[in-house]
Amino acid sequence: MGIRLFFLALLSVFYLSGYGQCNNSLIDSCKAKLTETTYLKHFKVRFSKSRQKRQPSVANFSLYLNKGTYYRFTTANDGNQKGIAVIKLYDDFRLYGSNVSESGKQIDHSFGFRCNKTGIYYLTIKFKDGAAGCAAVMLSMKPKKKKYDWDDGQIKKNNINE
Repeated sequence: MGIRLFFLALLSVFYLSGYGQCNNSLIDSCKAKLTETTYLKHFKVRFSKSRQKRQPSVANFSLYLNKGTYYRFTTANDGNQKGIAVIKLYDDFRLYGSNVSESGKQIDHSFGFRCNKTGIYYLTIKFKDGAAGCAAVMLSMKPKKKKYDWDDGQIKKNNINE
């Protein structure tokens, strides 16, 4: 009886390891793609295959974004599943950005957005063609440039010979 329980526990560990990619390793994968941006928030989504291809499952998130800030949305998909994350950024009136090309044939792993109006924006995440998938989407921002030398807390001296 004890051996059966051991093998059952071992089998369940191997079975669940197939879904192991849909955890923090996706977030680490997104962080590795960040270049000159600062991490703000992440979103994780997992959907089973959609029954209707025309109406795939969609996750909706609201974000408060500030004017004058450059934001980057980066995705990482679970390699064990077919789903490729499609992300779109809206407000109440229009679409501001997406990781899908205008032709709809190419899906990038990230897109950037310079916010021109402070307010609430909506992020939608779904999987292409309603496929099953797991993904992490990371929101990051590019730090604003400093206007003056003293913005970093130190006053720089002039190179004048005294």
